[in-house]
Amino acid sequence: MKLAAFALTVVPLLSLAAEPEEEVRIARSPNGDSIELYAQSGPCAAGARVAVHIASDGARTPGCYKVSANQDVVGIVWFDTDTSAIPARAFHVKQVL
Repeated sequence: MKLAAFALTVVPLLSLAAEPEEEVRIARSPNGDSIELYAQSGPCAAGARVAVHIASDGARTPGCYKVSANQDVVGIVWFDTDTSAIPARAFHVKQVL
């Protein structure tokens, strides 16, 4: 499960669902993996949006995410059939260099 490796980052969560399309939210794990959340729906249905898991070796697994009603958990279904439930406070706005 992709959830196990993610350490919490205490950052207030601004609404993930209402962000501009160019803004990406990211959570990083100590082992070098990351999860990126996008505002686009892409192939996702029922209000879900695109998520991408990027392993430390560069392998990418796409998925779809939704934020819980009280905005405290990001639920992700990965296209490899795995699932994740990650505290929303672990995600922050990705800094573009």
